[in-house]
Amino acid sequence: MKKSKISALLLSAIIAGSIFTGCTDEEEKNESAPELPASTADNHEESKAPESTGDTSSEDETSSSEESKPEQDFIKIKSYKLGKDYKKQDALVVTYEWTNIEEKAASFMLTIFDKAYQNGIELESAIGVDGVDAQKQMNDIKPGITYEVTVAFVLQDKSDVSIECTDMLGYEMYLEQTLSLKDL
Repeated sequence: MKKSKISALLLSAIIAGSIFTGCTDEEEKNESAPELPASTADNHEESKAPESTGDTSSEDETSSSEESKPEQDFIKIKSYKLGKDYKKQDALVVTYEWTNIEEKAASFMLTIFDKAYQNGIELESAIGVDGVDAQKQMNDIKPGITYEVTVAFVLQDKSDVSIECTDMLGYEMYLEQTLSLKDL
């Protein structure tokens, strides 16, 4: 399911790119665009901060994990809990706090590629989980705005889950965190 999601997103991006490429005037083609500096104050991609290990958990929701690596400060896991999908299968419900650091409006779905692994195997996306609004993943938000997005994954068992968030092509790791399900 994730592969078809990626394929559809890449195809959409290619089509959109080709549409906008053909929409320039002849005069604009001859002008060169000004070069932007390689590093700006608004570029948060190079700054990293470790995840807080303070315990602010409730009975079924936790906002930190025992094992975490340094992360990009524009994407973090705000909380996670257990839920059930439409087939009554156990699901992990993860809420991200994401800030758009792009120069124009963008959506979580087209900016961040998130995966969950359990026992070294990628988990499927869960469908029909209470509290998960798939539309929020597709909503564009303006630059600098922080937005909460909730996703869900079908669990294999109650072992730890490793979450990875990368750029859409998987080249740059934004977040890598292990979530413990023991106390949920």
